[in-house]
Amino acid sequence: MEAINTNFHDIKIGDYSISWNLNGGDAFAISEESVHEAGCIHTSQGLEFDYTGVIIGDDMRFENGKVITDYTKRAKTDNSLK
Repeated sequence: MEAINTNFHDIKIGDYSISWNLNGGDAFAISEESVHEAGCIHTSQGLEFDYTGVIIGDDMRFENGKVITDYTKRAKTDNSLK
């Protein structure tokens, strides 16, 4: 098995950074080290967690007590609304 580079953090938000899907798509949440990495819906669906977080992009924000979406800020490669 190829060594996993836990020092590579591909998610960076301000001073916070974390590695994305280190286990190559396996159910990362089963590992005790999963608290040190981020997974996606495909590697975490159907599993239970003690703690979770969600990273939301520029196309969604919380403003005045409401969730606001802005389709103009979606990724140009996102064809889900067409």
